[in-house]
Formats: sequence, C-alpha cells, structure tokens
Amino acid sequence: MPKAKTPIKNKKYPEVDDIKQDLSSLKHNVVGLSEHVAEDGAKVGEQAADSFFKKMTEFKVFGRKQAAKAEVQVRDNPAKSLAVAFVSGLFLSAFFKSKK
Repeated sequence: MPKAKTPIKNKKYPEVDDIKQDLSSLKHNVVGLSEHVAEDGAKVGEQAADSFFKKMTEFKVFGRKQAAKAEVQVRDNPAKSLAVAFVSGLFLSAFFKSKK
C-alpha cells in the first residue's frame, strides 16, 4: 500500500510573504507608471496640436500673401497673365488627353 503524503499546511515560508510584498509594491509602481505615461501622452498630444495649429496659421498667412502677389501681377500684366493661363490650359489638355 502506498504511503499517504503528509500535507504541508502548517509550514510557513518567509519567502512567500516577501514575494507577496514585492507583488503588492510592483502593482503600486505599475499603477503610478501608467498614470505618468498617460499624463506625458496628454502633454505630447497638446504640444502636437499647438504645433499643428501654429503651422496652419503660418500656411494661411503665406497663402494670403501669395494670392495678393498673384492678384497684383495679374492686375499689372493682364495680357501676359491671360497668355500664361491659355498656354497652361493647352499643356494640361494635352497631358490629360495622352493619359487616356
């Protein structure tokens, strides 16, 4: 008949308590780290949005200046502008016809 194994219920290992304490500390540190990462992510997002809106504003100003320059040039040289537009139209027409 096989021997019955004796349970080790009453035996206490100090390492188990240390491991439990380490796991609790690790859990606490992971929670703190995730909070810091979330805060940093929000800051980076805000910086990216600010940078985007700044560049868009600069682009709008640049576009308006270029449109004003083009308007002045067309007003000063209407025949030349009309000729450039006509030639550009011919080239585009030829380009798109050749694509078919």
